[in-house]
Amino acid sequence: RSMNSEGLLACDELQSLQGKRVLMIRGKGGREFLGQTLGRRGAHVDYLEVYERRKTTDKLDPASLEKADIVLVTSQEGLMNLVHLIPGRSRAAFYQKTVLVSSQRLADFVCACGFLQQVVIAASPCADALIEALQSVSN
Repeated sequence: RSMNSEGLLACDELQSLQGKRVLMIRGKGGREFLGQTLGRRGAHVDYLEVYERRKTTDKLDPASLEKADIVLVTSQEGLMNLVHLIPGRSRAAFYQKTVLVSSQRLADFVCACGFLQQVVIAASPCADALIEALQSVSN
């Protein structure tokens, strides 16, 4: 079973939630898909936002990107923040990297962003699956 919102929503226990109250703990501005779907299934969903995602103000060393053979991406927001940190003259080379992602949804996003090389999808977003996929690409 997938370790993401779609996988969780496939669980038999979450198909009918009439009268149930669900508290979703998340980052500020998190994805709405899970809560909306649970709501359509009858749950009353409340959100508790306990952290905030923000772009870093640190400077990026383009040389570190040049050395990378594979880019591991675990969120759309993280990828977009990284792209904005890369100086324009270094972006073309970055878009030539092989990208390892944790889901089909993220792979679709990476392709839509214009990455031109191989996009590898791990079996799940868990650490073991990401490591296994990384090993398969680097062999």
